[in-house]
Amino acid sequence: MHAPKLSRLTYLSPVAHSSVPPESSQMRRKLTQAVTKTCHYSQAMFNDAESHVKDVSTNIDPLSGLLS
Repeated sequence: MHAPKLSRLTYLSPVAHSSVPPESSQMRRKLTQAVTKTCHYSQAMFNDAESHVKDVSTNIDPLSGLLS
């Protein structure tokens, strides 16, 4: 399903808001949820990676004593 092409005038007119079909607000809600989930997932992955890097860096210190 393709979104109808809106001219700039139609887009800016206050009437445009009332003529928006309910599917589009539903679609917007779904997109927002998807983006939010993706952001949360990315943040979790980043936190995971960050804690892993901290673990590795704290484990390197005792090893460096053995290597020297």
